[in-house]
Amino acid sequence: MQERKEKEELRHISLFSIAIEDPETGHWRYAWNKYIKGQFSVTGGTTDRDMEIEMARLIKLGFKIVKSRTGVACCISENSYDKSITDQLKNKEYFIENYTR
Repeated sequence: MQERKEKEELRHISLFSIAIEDPETGHWRYAWNKYIKGQFSVTGGTTDRDMEIEMARLIKLGFKIVKSRTGVACCISENSYDKSITDQLKNKEYFIENYTR
């Protein structure tokens, strides 16, 4: 009897990012990233509640948000990410990296 192998479901991780203008150099840089399980569109300026709260905090601190670089930065298959990221998502739906405290 031939064993039937179930096709493993392809899982995606989306990256929500906030970019700011560096006040010292004038160049943009990422200040905040949220890795979240699921497939979100990179078009249309998708945001979520955590992102909106962080953008408000950054603006209060005097940073300029670079809107063209803010939103869903990418959505790729889980196996394309570094193991350090997938390990963070093993027991939770998302995790956040904040580079501006």
